[in-house]
Amino acid sequence: MDWADDITYSVHDVDDFYRAGLIPLDQLLLGTDERSRFIDVIFNRWETDEDYKTNLKVFNRKAAAEFFGMLHYLAKKELNTAFVGSRNQRARLNTLSAFLIRRYIRGPQDGAEAKAVTVVAPPQRPAVRIQPRLRAEVDLLKALMHYYVFDNPALVTQQYGQRRIIGELFEIYFKAIQPNSKNSNLVPYPFRDYLERIEEADDPELERARLVADLIASMTEQQAILLHQRLMGLAPGSVRDPIFR
Repeated sequence: MDWADDITYSVHDVDDFYRAGLIPLDQLLLGTDERSRFIDVIFNRWETDEDYKTNLKVFNRKAAAEFFGMLHYLAKKELNTAFVGSRNQRARLNTLSAFLIRRYIRGPQDGAEAKAVTVVAPPQRPAVRIQPRLRAEVDLLKALMHYYVFDNPALVTQQYGQRRIIGELFEIYFKAIQPNSKNSNLVPYPFRDYLERIEEADDPELERARLVADLIASMTEQQAILLHQRLMGLAPGSVRDPIFR
């Protein structure tokens, strides 16, 4: 399951964010300075992180460049530019994704010695062994997400704001459901129905935290933002436009 998740991150997410214009896949495949810059940053990180020592034994900067070169050969001229959504680009992206998925599930070549995934008989651990070279390739593709998307200042700023909204909503509602709180009416049904049961629990404070967490998790992102704005007095809204229904 972990390997399936890694394949998803390394193939589908890269595909999605190239389409969205956040990952310059065309420049990486063409071998511009962007490719060299990305490879240097990632390998500098790997060289200081024990979790990636195995990668460095089977994969170096030259191998990483050759890997992108192989992808460029498969991508053809259709992916030599930023994504514009043409039929040919979409078809070539699908071909490239299918190639990578097959590579990381079955292996680069037919034959038992080239399998991507090998099931190891117990009691040996781990129970599934991934071919080291393919593990390194997938980690390199996953690094595209971190470098171009997760570390993007625009996304980091957005996530900071989202964490603040969730934290402040939790604090407000956690205080509202304390015994004798004057703001208990802030809690909507059906969550309000559970308040009486909380006092009978072995750990009421933990149950209150769970209740508030469930309340926040029940909202969409837009509902959470709107609720936060109302509670902070930034957007009063209308009594005829309830957030919870």
